[in-house]
Amino acid sequence: MRTRSIPTLIVLALLVSPAAADEWRQILNPENGFRGWEAVGEGEFVNDNGTLKAIGAKGKLGLLVYTREQLGNCVLRVVFRGERDNSNSGVYIRIPERPTETGMPIRRAHEIQIAGRHTGEIYARTKVQVTPHPVKPAGEWNIFEITMDGPRTIVLLNGVKVTDYREGEVEPQQENMRELRPERGYIGLQSHDADIVWFREVAVKPLR
Repeated sequence: MRTRSIPTLIVLALLVSPAAADEWRQILNPENGFRGWEAVGEGEFVNDNGTLKAIGAKGKLGLLVYTREQLGNCVLRVVFRGERDNSNSGVYIRIPERPTETGMPIRRAHEIQIAGRHTGEIYARTKVQVTPHPVKPAGEWNIFEITMDGPRTIVLLNGVKVTDYREGEVEPQQENMRELRPERGYIGLQSHDADIVWFREVAVKPLR
């Protein structure tokens, strides 16, 4: 019987085994009680048939933060849908420390907006210029792919690039939001006012 050399076997193993950078790591699991996530502020975050249902409290903000690790130089995949076309929520990235109140991430991190035709914008930083806007109507699932690459943040919404932002490129209008955001940080999901938004998936993979 003919045998292959060890180097040949190693090459074959690399060809058939997916690279770690190509694998999505799921970090949201409603079935285990959202282990690794911590709620801050008002509103509710509940398991709704295997999805996360974010239920806002009227006039209030809520936040569910992934506290197990800070993320940087990665792609974050978030699958979501709203109860209405303009249901308001958001995905926070680059949160510098574990928040104890809901205002801190607004002032010191970035919120990737979920808000009708503003979906995909970085709050107070960018505007979506793509026409037609790729957001899907109420009840249909949308997919964010948010790339954090050093000081750069790229947002794809349903496969369409809607945001490409580098820290310091655009001066924010709010005086209290002038500081640059860190290259690593916690992520979070927002509940907003009386709106309802579902999250089916939150996953992460490193950049190559």
